[in-house]
Amino acid sequence: PFIAELVSQLIKLSIVVISLIIALDIVGAGGAITSIAGGLGIFGLALGFATRDSIENYIASILLSVKQPFSPLDHVDIAGNEGRVISLTARSTILMSFDGNHIRIPNANVYKATITNYSRNSQRRFEFSIGVSTSTNLVKARKIALACLESTPGILDNPEPAVLIDSLGDSSIILKIMAWIDQGNSDFGKVRSETIRQVKVGFDQNSIDMPNPILNIEMHADGKPISTPKVSDKKHPLEGEDSDLDEELIDGELTDADIAPDRSLEQKIIAEHDAHKEDNLLNSEAKQEL
Repeated sequence: PFIAELVSQLIKLSIVVISLIIALDIVGAGGAITSIAGGLGIFGLALGFATRDSIENYIASILLSVKQPFSPLDHVDIAGNEGRVISLTARSTILMSFDGNHIRIPNANVYKATITNYSRNSQRRFEFSIGVSTSTNLVKARKIALACLESTPGILDNPEPAVLIDSLGDSSIILKIMAWIDQGNSDFGKVRSETIRQVKVGFDQNSIDMPNPILNIEMHADGKPISTPKVSDKKHPLEGEDSDLDEELIDGELTDADIAPDRSLEQKIIAEHDAHKEDNLLNSEAKQEL
């Protein structure tokens, strides 16, 4: 529809210009046609320079509406601007960030930018790193981590999850844990969060140490060590009988984690999309660019 309207306007403009030339020729002002054409050429050149950005956005809008690199509600990252797509207008692409804010990007920038579309493929991989002690049996640690991945709801069996030895740190060995989810059935952030919790619980229950970097600082004054103050014997508020924490949460026995996709932002975007549907150049039924 956008291109059809554009072609219609161009045809109307062409008819007006041709009619004007014929009218001038009929009244015997044919000599003035050359002067008028030259003046229009100079005027058009000046107008082109003045409205270069607008014309560039307009042409980019045509190309984007034809190629359809994303659809409404798609999760995209356009040159560092991440959010869900609301609409594509004749001048700009409008996203809604995950904070609920509108992001308006000129279409000329969108067309030239690198676009990451996280929604195009339903299956998506997440990863995170975790450090274990240098004395840890790495074969055992990998088996425990894989068992935790297999027991976490939302993680796909195919492609299979993986645990790799990534690097040697200053005081630990870094394991990289990777797994796939189906975004149509599970929430990316929730499954990743639950997986981190499950691996932490699995390591704790099997005495896999996850050390923090330790630095010893020795201070001297006049060649003599400075005495350090005694650490208070006062218990932490969460220690002992005063703790109000649920033991199930501490022991990691909670297994009914919510991994369903979060539809709250999607509902806001649908409302915005429906309110400005007539200005949207995106068509969910159109063929999308690969």
